Amino acid sequence: MYGMNEQKNLIPTTTPTFSDKDSRSHSYGMLIYLKNLPQEVTWYIISLAIDHSLNYNYTFSKTLCKTKKEINALAVSPDGKTVLIGLHDKTASLWDLKTNEQRHEFLGHVDIITSVAFSFDGTMVVVGSLDTTATVWNATTGAMIKVFKGHRKGINSVACSPTDRHTVLTGSNDTTACLWDVQTGNQRVYFIGHTSPILSVAFSPDGSIIATGSREKIACLWNAQTGDQLFKLRGHSNFICSVAFISKGTIITSGSKETCTLDGTTLVTGSKDITSLWSVTTGKLLYNNKKLPLAVFSPDGCTIAVKSPDNRASLVDSASGEELIEMEDPTGIDLVAFSPNGTTFFTVVGNKTVYVWDHSVGFSEWIETRKESAWQLYKKFYLLNLYAEKIEKMDHPSKKESRSNNPH
Repeated sequence: MYGMNEQKNLIPTTTPTFSDKDSRSHSYGMLIYLKNLPQEVTWYIISLAIDHSLNYNYTFSKTLCKTKKEINALAVSPDGKTVLIGLHDKTASLWDLKTNEQRHEFLGHVDIITSVAFSFDGTMVVVGSLDTTATVWNATTGAMIKVFKGHRKGINSVACSPTDRHTVLTGSNDTTACLWDVQTGNQRVYFIGHTSPILSVAFSPDGSIIATGSREKIACLWNAQTGDQLFKLRGHSNFICSVAFISKGTIITSGSKETCTLDGTTLVTGSKDITSLWSVTTGKLLYNNKKLPLAVFSPDGCTIAVKSPDNRASLVDSASGEELIEMEDPTGIDLVAFSPNGTTFFTVVGNKTVYVWDHSVGFSEWIETRKESAWQLYKKFYLLNLYAEKIEKMDHPSKKESRSNNPH
């Protein structure tokens, strides 16, 4: 919009000074700063802020990789720079998101790879297999660190502790879940109570609670330290394929205008028939939606990725329940995932191709379903602006007002 020389002149050379009353309002200070800029620049900045807050505009970026065998699992590193995939050919591989090159291939399993995960610091990767074992690898060198042996049947799901890089969780077809010590390779805690294979496992944000989902259509919450069962969550009529804790966000309840606030005490369970939200502290059902099966929430809780069985996937605004983007591929969309910072979205198409979608920032066309959200955000800016003008008048009254208030 402006050349480099012109842009330099747009930035104030002195820092605005505010009274103590003004400094109590960060929003006020920001608005005064914007007021000193040319109007075109002000509106450009506000439009960027609104566009970013709406958080819907993912656009196709590139193809990360195409594999010869089916992709069964995908995970994104904490820094968003690498992607780990687990394959039907008994191998896993680590890919560089910037160069599209394979960094490492992890060999050694003798059956299908079912699940993959990164440690919270990104230094290790974990691979689970139907060969009854899970393996831990150095993400930098590709060297194997440890093999976990103990399950009697295949492993369907793995997860890494969000607080302790030496703790790994596995869920198995033998109906049990287990915590493992990376340093010793020993089992720490067993979680026993399901009567059918465990399909998905997850840690709460603080690592104190374990969630498991199973083929018996039941999810369970467990004390991570003792292995005691806290709650059994009933309500699904199909296998529970995914469990995850939601850190933040707001979702509108089905068929009403009431909203449910999500935090670290909220668990989402997904199956082919329904997505449900549960209170971790009470075990009570908070929300059900048959329109959002197999839902995956973005890290900020604002967007839900939904994979449907008819070769489609879509992004849904969690606050309004409206569909934002629909993606369709004749070969089928098999997996969906967000990067940890929410700026990148991944889809696995036709079981063998990983597509990358980036969150574009800038002027984008607002679609119909976002008009209400945009209006709410506009009102927020508008009210802040009125507040700033009111404060400014109080601190800098006009000459006319000064004379009328001065008895002399």
